[in-house]
Amino acid sequence: MLGEVPHWDLVEGKLYWVDIDSRELRVYHPAAGSEDIHSFDQRVGAAVPD
Repeated sequence: MLGEVPHWDLVEGKLYWVDIDSRELRVYHPAAGSEDIHSFDQRVGAAVPD
């Protein structure tokens, strides 16, 4: 619904971004053509791997 704060992880080769309204962190794996979706009870404003 509302994609925000994209972050490309060069080491892992993944794109991280949040869907604020849906309360999700999404991780796109272009090499595999797949996406992981992590849901939360509250809105997520940003996420950057550490």
